[in-house]
Amino acid sequence: MAIRELAAYGLPVRSNKQYTTVDNSKQPSMEISVAMCTYNGADYLSDQIESILEQSNRPSEIVVRDDGSTDGTMAILKDYAQDYPELFDVKQNEENQGIVKNFEKAIQACSGDYIALSDQDDVWNPMKIKHQASALQRSNAILACHNSSVVTKTLEPVGDLWSEVSPSYKPQTQPNPTKIVRELAQRNFVQGATIMFDARWTDHLLPLPEGWPHDHYLAVHAALRGGLIPIDEELIRYRQHDEQEVGVTNKNIVEQFQDNLKSGYEQSRIKRWQQVYEFVRSCEDSELGPEKSWLEKFLKKKVRYEQRRSEALCGESLITGISAIYCNLTTGSYSQFDYGIRTAANDITMVFLKPIIDL
Repeated sequence: MAIRELAAYGLPVRSNKQYTTVDNSKQPSMEISVAMCTYNGADYLSDQIESILEQSNRPSEIVVRDDGSTDGTMAILKDYAQDYPELFDVKQNEENQGIVKNFEKAIQACSGDYIALSDQDDVWNPMKIKHQASALQRSNAILACHNSSVVTKTLEPVGDLWSEVSPSYKPQTQPNPTKIVRELAQRNFVQGATIMFDARWTDHLLPLPEGWPHDHYLAVHAALRGGLIPIDEELIRYRQHDEQEVGVTNKNIVEQFQDNLKSGYEQSRIKRWQQVYEFVRSCEDSELGPEKSWLEKFLKKKVRYEQRRSEALCGESLITGISAIYCNLTTGSYSQFDYGIRTAANDITMVFLKPIIDL
């Protein structure tokens, strides 16, 4: 979409690719929607909902889409909907949609100016909505995210999310779009439940494609347009427990390798970044945050890195696998797109162990 078309849709336009600071005192009060997805979350759901109701800026609506729960989740949701009929929009899918498509349905049903995504088992800081909405209002950004306090199922703190998944990442006061794209190509530091985005961009971010975690997809596409703001605050308590669908994994490298092979994970990574590369090629330079020529070169290298990793980890030939790993090492791709020598060592180990691992 050309830049004149963005303006015609009432969308933010970045003529100089820099964030435009605005006078927040002149901004109207924004309506906030919460898009929540649930599935067999009865154990912790009330904690999650109460923390949303206790926000200093209460949302205008809480849109919940349940994906066919068989426990007490729907009973809890119906109780809240009865107590707050003006606030809750609760529906249950007739068939299980999966987490990505369920979030897509919840987002599509939202009517607010900003949309905040919510899981079913966390606890929000009372200032979460206010801080994120203020960050979006002060800037020309598409999406704001933040750090999380990682906690046990009883809410005992064990660390913070960004230190767990991206130890090298340091948020900046003035976000650099190029650095953010580089970081997201290495690893996803954006947790779904920390996302709030400008609803004017909904039609451009949906549909959520298969093969992408929804949070990573939204973060990458906001960052490509120079519109992602990371907030260096732990604004939710991110609960870890055995029943959650997505979380910080405790599996060893062999277990992760087995899961990845069975799910086709390595091949899906190639497809993801090929899609991003093709998207960037279709854009005008004025629509992007980083320079288009740099993005094309960077993403082409990222796709080739993922192709070589797939050759190493999924191929049948030991020689081909070692050759692919060697190429990624000598081109610096392991450091640029992953955890450096640690990932390379893991890949070498898996190439040699693959013939004896029970898949």
